[in-house]
Parts: sequence; C-alpha cells; structure tokens
Amino acid sequence: MTVPEETTGGTMQAPINPPVRTALISAQGHFGMGCGCCVRADRTDSFLDPATYALALSQLKETGVEEVCLSGGEPVHHPQIIQLIRQTRQLRMPVSMTTSARTVSEVITLSKAAPLLAQVTVCADSQGAGRLRGTTRTAEAAISTLRVIRADVKILHVTCWEMTDDECAVLASLASEAKLEVQFSPGAPGEHALPDEGMPLQGSVAQQELDATLLDRYFTLPGRYRAHLRALRDLRRPRTGDGRWPCRSASAYVSADGSIQRCPHGQTSVTVHAPPAAIRQFLAASAQDHATPDCASLCHLCAPPLCHAGVGAAGYGRG
Repeated sequence: MTVPEETTGGTMQAPINPPVRTALISAQGHFGMGCGCCVRADRTDSFLDPATYALALSQLKETGVEEVCLSGGEPVHHPQIIQLIRQTRQLRMPVSMTTSARTVSEVITLSKAAPLLAQVTVCADSQGAGRLRGTTRTAEAAISTLRVIRADVKILHVTCWEMTDDECAVLASLASEAKLEVQFSPGAPGEHALPDEGMPLQGSVAQQELDATLLDRYFTLPGRYRAHLRALRDLRRPRTGDGRWPCRSASAYVSADGSIQRCPHGQTSVTVHAPPAAIRQFLAASAQDHATPDCASLCHLCAPPLCHAGVGAAGYGRG
C-alpha cells in the first residue's frame, strides 16, 4: 500500500499508480496466532497449490513482475514450500520470504528454505504492540530464529507501540550482536485494534511520535519514517469528495486461492486463470479499493524491493 504523498505545497495527494514489479504471494491462507489487527480479506485454511503458483508466476512475469515474496498465513507451514521456492528460481526471479517462524518445526523448515532465498524477514511485535495486536511474536524469539538460519540477507521487522527505553536498548544490543538489519513500522490502533485499546487520533499520533523519538536514540530512522506517520495522520482526516484515499499498492498480491489483488486487504481481484491482457489491465487500472489507517499501517511488507518496507512505510538501521 503506498499511502498519500506530501507535495511541495504541503497537501497530501494520492500518487499515480506505480508499475508493478514485485508480488507478495500467500503460500498459506491462515496462521494460528490470530492477530487481532488482521484485516486481510482472504483468510482461509487452504494452501497454495503448486500448479496454481506456477501459473501465477508465469502470468505475473509476463506482466512485468520481476521479484516475489512468499508470505502467509505462515509460509513455512506449506508442505511443498521448497518446491514453490525452486519453481520461482527456475524462472530466474529472486524470491524472498516474510515469516513469523518460532517453533522448532517451523525453524527447521525455514532453515532448509533460507539458503534458496534472496532475503528472509522475520516479523516481531514490541511488547506494547503485542498487547495492541493480540500476539506473542517477541523480538527476542525472532532474533533466535534469525541466528540459526543461513541466508544472504536476514532482516528483523518490528511493529512498534509503547516502546520503552529498556526495550530499545535490549533490542539494539541483540540486533548488533547478531549483525541484523532491523526495520520498524508504527503500531496504529483503529477499528481492528483490541477492544480496550481504543484511542483518539491525537493520542495515537502522539504515541507514534514518542516511539519514533525513542527509536531514533538507538537506531537510524530515515525521514521517510516520519513522513509515513504524517500520512497515517492525514488518512484519518476528512477529505473532499467521497472522503477516502484510493489504494495505490506498489505490488501485486496473490492469495492462496489464486486471486490476484492490489493489496492483501483489498476486496477486488482477478483470477490467475484470466488472460494475461486482463491481468495486465487490472494491475494498471486505478484501484477500486481505498486506503484506511489500519491497512496503510500494515501493508508495508508489500512494497519493493522484495519484501522490504517501502518508501514512507518503515524506518530501518543497524543496532
């Protein structure tokens, strides 16, 4: 999801649809963590069929997609995940993975897959974000996973909310010791936050700014992180017209059932079985879906390159 950009005049405007060069592909449609924040429209118990995946790769490559990121649900739960990775490499398309692998069986599968991947991103939540999102994906567990795998690029991605000085210090020390790149994105309570976490806009914005200031003491946050916070704030403000920001995802998204969308949180789609011209037209046309603060804060892993957080969607640095 590419959120509105700030012009030189100081107003926020939705950017023009960028060409789609990357694809986020859901290898498995459901993950047992049951994140309270999840607004995905395609949660199912199904696995992506290798034949459907092969067709999706062929169709997307023909439309100009160059790179693929496998996600979920939880991609390492797919019984043929190694086969999916090899299918991608056979087409000479770099393939990466975004995962929350923690258990012994998940880490064993990830260890087998990692050497074949261009990049592995393991997701985590700060302590406050875990309470907000209803998860137990600790940064310490994510770092333990990253320590035992072999991959060209290993990234820890942390969703931040109500960070503390002690928590930042420990995270910086662990990440530095493990020689990891760390990426951050802001937590954002909204209609999908847990019931007791409701917060007025001013309080939410203030908390995000406090977290960013604290993180900046330990990590190098680029200016685009603050720009993303401003964009999230402006998404909550009234607009003229229908009052909604159009989605401008920079990537394609393929669900586990073979539907191609502009975003994991989108409602409109085209099937991978459609003619290539129809898929190309769908990805090039103006999006029918609209951005919300919830989806804009969660959609950062869809942006290029690979499954890196996109411009305006995350800050990163080394501890």
